[in-house]
Amino acid sequence: RMGIFGKLTYGDYSDGNRKLEYFAEANYKISQTPLLLLGLNRYRMDFRDPAVQFVGPQGESTSAYYDPIDFDQWSVRVEFAQDVGRWFRYGLEDRFYYIPEYSGYGNSIFAFAKIKWSDANAVTLNARYFYQDSGVGRLEPTDEFDAINYVIAYEHKL
Repeated sequence: RMGIFGKLTYGDYSDGNRKLEYFAEANYKISQTPLLLLGLNRYRMDFRDPAVQFVGPQGESTSAYYDPIDFDQWSVRVEFAQDVGRWFRYGLEDRFYYIPEYSGYGNSIFAFAKIKWSDANAVTLNARYFYQDSGVGRLEPTDEFDAINYVIAYEHKL
């Protein structure tokens, strides 16, 4: 019923920048069917250099991508997931998180549907909402932040 999960990502960007990112989680599975899970996570992301800046028509400047230095976040998450037959799974996940550097907090809510066509291949559709009481810029905190995104991911297990 206890689990440990980790993910390490190294990114080499076309502008010559490099990213190092890791995620680690310890969790406890309260129920298997349907899945009900409680987890504690740590996430870190660091870019070697600032992202390229774009200047708009009124002289405003914005980064080409999110490029924090030593971004650190702790979170608690609750996940619910239900299988419908062998090839379809749906669920919800809620995370409450804390950003120590700025004493910031946030919440994210994810909804997902996963369609498998074999034991090794699947497509996941995600809708995600994020809120932070202050954003995290490259060098300093920014204003309150919220966002919605949609992700389609292909998964292949070796």
